[in-house]
Amino acid sequence: MQTEVGDNMSLYFRAANLSVLHDALSHQWQNESLENSTRELTSNHLAFAYLHQRRSRLEIAWTSVLLLIVILVTVGGNLAVVFAVYNSVRLREQVSNLFIVNLSVTDLSSGGLVMFSAFFPLVFDLRYVNSVWCNIVCAANYIFIIVSMLTLAAISVERYIAIVHTFKHNILITRGRILIVIGYSWIQGLAFALPPVALHWVHYDYWEVICAIDWQYQKQQAVYYVITACVVCFLIPGLVMCFCYLNIIRHARKVDSGVPTLGHTTSNPEDVNNPSNLQIRKASKSASKTIRSLLVVVALFFLCLTPFCVTKFIKVVFPDAKIVPGYANLTASYFQYLSSMVNPFIYAIFRQDFRNAYRLVWWRLASKFCVVERPNLDSTTQAAALPLRLNNGR
Repeated sequence: MQTEVGDNMSLYFRAANLSVLHDALSHQWQNESLENSTRELTSNHLAFAYLHQRRSRLEIAWTSVLLLIVILVTVGGNLAVVFAVYNSVRLREQVSNLFIVNLSVTDLSSGGLVMFSAFFPLVFDLRYVNSVWCNIVCAANYIFIIVSMLTLAAISVERYIAIVHTFKHNILITRGRILIVIGYSWIQGLAFALPPVALHWVHYDYWEVICAIDWQYQKQQAVYYVITACVVCFLIPGLVMCFCYLNIIRHARKVDSGVPTLGHTTSNPEDVNNPSNLQIRKASKSASKTIRSLLVVVALFFLCLTPFCVTKFIKVVFPDAKIVPGYANLTASYFQYLSSMVNPFIYAIFRQDFRNAYRLVWWRLASKFCVVERPNLDSTTQAAALPLRLNNGR
């Protein structure tokens, strides 16, 4: 009997302990569930607040004025480049300037279409833009970026041939081949700009002030697209530019030091100082100014696009909409716009032939409204590209 009582008591206490343990676990689970629910609600609240946050009137005013300035300078500056090449016989003689014209046309189109399309939603603080127009603007934006990248790569190849393989330049670089390369750059830009539109990835991003791609929609396909586009449209052209400009710099140092190079071999060391080789060295030094201007163009292009690319990469990797602050998105967009604005200034700073052409353009424009003395241009100024007289318009 005592044994039965003891067993019953043992079972009672064991049941009581299990009940206490169950209550404790249940209480802990409820706390964890409440904590998770609170965290989820907080996250959703923050996401909702981020998505519905708006700019103040002061912020709209100064960002709109800044964007308007960028648009006007971009359109005016790149129009000046196009007219400078068109009006200057010396610049037209250099068929390689077709690449610069193509680069200016893409920048001009970006200012007139992409930036101008961002201006009105920014001024009126719109959150939504017509989907058809948004698709057009987004596709155009990516076309212009890709065409600019491929054009810069093509310029580097042309300069590499002109500097390192001077005597082959007029054979390899012809007007027809340049036009084919330019046409291909637009076809590739179109090929990579259309898939996001066809797959309905495009939406208007309030903080970027641009019609952009929603990288979280069909994320797996988006990741494949990003990898392919980065490799084909950015990595390969970037490696081509690095190869070309590094070899150009190495070759220029050899020319400056008087060391005979593959393109400029001499029969004996004394020939280094003969008139023909001195003319080659003089032309090479003249071309170095063009190389410096192009290097600055490339460097600023990558500098301006880096914030844009970094924010896009973060959005692909992380699904959280608010991980990139709103004004980081806006800053990235403005840096991208600046890449279309700076090139005309670089040409003016580094190249005398473009400075002369700019002055002639402004004189012709001003003479339509008032009497202005024709600018006294330096007639001895040589075009800063190699070869100087071999590209006779072909």
